Amino acid sequence: MPQSDSRPVFPLQSLIESIDAGAPLPEVDADDLKRLWEIAGESLPCEKAIGWDLLKHALSPGANVEAAFLRFLMLDALFKHGDFAQWQHGDELDDAVFHAAATFGIDRTMNTFPGYAILNQLRKESYA
Repeated sequence: MPQSDSRPVFPLQSLIESIDAGAPLPEVDADDLKRLWEIAGESLPCEKAIGWDLLKHALSPGANVEAAFLRFLMLDALFKHGDFAQWQHGDELDDAVFHAAATFGIDRTMNTFPGYAILNQLRKESYA
């Protein structure tokens, strides 16, 4: 009988499973998130793939690449949906967006897309 391979099927699997089990989404450095944004902007219009090794080397030493990438995916989804108009200048986002995206916590009481917590945090900070 073949042994099953317990390695994650994709790089974010372990992180998502731990979040599903109740662990918080680790915070990341806002500058790392901004760097991911820049890499995606440089790569995606040309339809280039972004390799995991490139991400590891582009972020600060010791960065949690998985957490940064998951946070980037949520940030990107909201951007593509047009949710950052108040904090957006062309394709550029205010630093406050990257800070909120790097530090927001997932509200388990909400039954919606977890990335909406980025918007909630930005709105709170705008009124503070």
